Amino acid sequence: MSLKQLVDFEPDYIKLSKYFTNGLEHSRGKQKVIKMLADFCGEQSKLIVEGIENERQFEILEQLGVIYGQGYLFAKPQPLENLMFAKSIL
Repeated sequence: MSLKQLVDFEPDYIKLSKYFTNGLEHSRGKQKVIKMLADFCGEQSKLIVEGIENERQFEILEQLGVIYGQGYLFAKPQPLENLMFAKSIL
């Protein structure tokens, strides 16, 4: 998605790939982009960052204003039937 599309479409969710968390601790560039997107999203869109693998990455993302994330720090990928919420839906 281009920046123009990002502005024009105002998506409900924006998801950043693991690329942005890999080496996040040492990359001011990645931190700046994430901060910019977190500020842009505000309350209109939800920024989701994937690939959070350690507490330092989590701390940095929290400081940058990221609210939603996923990764091995929280849980390893599981079959849908193993997840609690999935059992209540089925």
